[in-house]
Amino acid sequence: MLGMRAIEELINPTGSAWPKLDSELAACPSAEVLPVDPAAGRRCLHAIQVTTRSRIGAMALHAGGVVLDHGWLRVYGGGCPERGLVSLRLDQGMMIYPFLCTEQAQADLAAASREAAPIEQVLACQAGAIDRRICFDN
Repeated sequence: MLGMRAIEELINPTGSAWPKLDSELAACPSAEVLPVDPAAGRRCLHAIQVTTRSRIGAMALHAGGVVLDHGWLRVYGGGCPERGLVSLRLDQGMMIYPFLCTEQAQADLAAASREAAPIEQVLACQAGAIDRRICFDN
C-alpha cells in the first residue's frame, strides 16, 4: 500500500478546479460559500488525498462548505464550525436531530442539532428511523 501524499503534492495552483467552481457557485443565487480556516482546509485536503484539480479537492481546500436553499442542502468542504459545518473524518457522518423529514425539523431547520458521529452510529440511527417509519406518512 502506498503512503499518503504530502499536502504540497495535492495543491495544484495552476490547474485548480477552484476558480471555475467558485464562479459557478457565485452565479447560483441560493448558494452561500462559507469561509474555511486555511489550516483546516489543508488538513481536510490531506485527509482525503485528492488533488485540487478535482472539485472535491478544491472545495476541501478553499471552502468551509456550501449552503444551498437556505440550509436544506449542505455540501461539506474543509469545515466551518461557526455555521454548523464541522470537518468530518473519513469514518464519520453527520447526526442530525430531529430528522430532516419531520415536521419539527421543517418548521425550524436552524434549531436542528448537528454533530459528527461514527458512521456506524449514523447508519444505525437511520435504520432505526426506517424501522419505526419516522419519515413516512403511514
